[in-house]
Amino acid sequence: MDLDLQKLGELREKMQTEEDFGAIWKFFFDHFGENPEFMAMGERADETMHSFLEPILESICKQAVSREVMVAQFILTEAPGQKFYHGPCLTDAGIAVVFYFDDVKTGMFSLTPSLGSGLIHYARFSTIPVTDKHSVLMQSKSNTSH
Repeated sequence: MDLDLQKLGELREKMQTEEDFGAIWKFFFDHFGENPEFMAMGERADETMHSFLEPILESICKQAVSREVMVAQFILTEAPGQKFYHGPCLTDAGIAVVFYFDDVKTGMFSLTPSLGSGLIHYARFSTIPVTDKHSVLMQSKSNTSH
């Protein structure tokens, strides 16, 4: 599979407009998540972005499963020069995956509570920079697939 970084622009557009969240994730995995060349080009994201996204993931997980959720082993990768971050993490509610476009301050999240169940929680979220570094303002739209 050849790597076509122009497909990131298509993913960015789909992520902002598409209502079928499962289709957005399929596009991500078809073109990037299962592409060894794309995965190899990634670099470990800096701690600032990691610290920024982790509480958002915890909050979305909490909304999806209606309880507090702990995030562990969050491996966030940056696609150099693309303002695009992606990665998996383990939670006590299941396996989560996130991707985030920093230029449009929007991302997507998926949570698979248990393998083989067929249930996947999806969410799209937007972030807004705030001056107080201890404040997080988040808007999300969730969708669950069975």
